Amino acid sequence: MNAEFTAKKRKLEDECSELKKDIDDLELTLAKVEKEKHATKNKVKNLTEEMASQDEGISKLTKEKKALQEAHQQTLDNLQAEDKIRKQIKIK
Repeated sequence: MNAEFTAKKRKLEDECSELKKDIDDLELTLAKVEKEKHATKNKVKNLTEEMASQDEGISKLTKEKKALQEAHQQTLDNLQAEDKIRKQIKIK
């Protein structure tokens, strides 16, 4: 009877040791995953900031493009007006 209890006790102690090892392994895995999660969050934050910066740059370039197109159109309009005046002067 005493040997039986000793054997059961030993078996439970072994199971307890295995469970403690499993817990330690899981804690290490959790710490690793949390570290990776933090790194991923930082990457996402940095990429989001970079995208916002690029969006701002695109917006500025779009405004500049529009301004240049308007200036170009104004120049064309002025040249056409000058051509009309020159033709009228030549006709007279």
